[in-house]
Amino acid sequence: MERSRLAAYVDGSLEPEEAAAVVIHLADSPEDQAHVERLVALNRMLTNAYGDPVDEPVPQAIYRTIFPERRTPLPDRVRGILAEWFRPAPLATFAAVAVFAWVAIDRGVEPTDGLRTGIVDASGDFYAILENSVSGWSGPVGNSDTVTLIAVFHDQTGRPCREYELQHDGGEVMTRGIACRDTAGGTAAWEVAMTASERIERFGDGTAGYIPADGPTYSAVSAALDNLGAGPSLTPDQERALITGGWQ
Repeated sequence: MERSRLAAYVDGSLEPEEAAAVVIHLADSPEDQAHVERLVALNRMLTNAYGDPVDEPVPQAIYRTIFPERRTPLPDRVRGILAEWFRPAPLATFAAVAVFAWVAIDRGVEPTDGLRTGIVDASGDFYAILENSVSGWSGPVGNSDTVTLIAVFHDQTGRPCREYELQHDGGEVMTRGIACRDTAGGTAAWEVAMTASERIERFGDGTAGYIPADGPTYSAVSAALDNLGAGPSLTPDQERALITGGWQ
């Protein structure tokens, strides 16, 4: 059975008849049953990790970003990322995503730093956002793009890293990325470790739509987190202390 349907079953978003069909299927599919059990465990971990922030009032900047465009609220997007951690992405996925990422930004216009891998320009808006803004912040950057900061974690070497999303190309494309802060040689620098882009799907009436929870960018980010040896996301208090302490 499709993993997206199993995830919807775990989230309780299926109609009663559809949920009953999933239950019947699980009785004969130990593999899918194990996958559902992993999703349930991950949802429980997510609740423990993000329960307090989820209950906080939604900042107006995020509210205005989400609802006019009918985008999925931030906690749901984070849950979707965690739900995909157990599914490795095939190499072909990375090839397709990488090609799309470069095609999307090759428009004869200097792209926002967050759309390409490498060192972030220390004099640009994106660097200042990575350096000073807390997760959940959403606002303009570069050539009329919109960036949303998702989470902060430490990689296996101890570097602080930030996961983010960029909506660009007139709101038609979503790029997910990870940037890590390095102080090698005594000079602080943010470096984009990976980016993956995906076209935003539209609703039937043509209005702004959504990114599927099981899309290629989620798989790419999940694999990158594994490769980086990502630790748990920092709590809001831990993150604020890290920022005010100069990321030390």
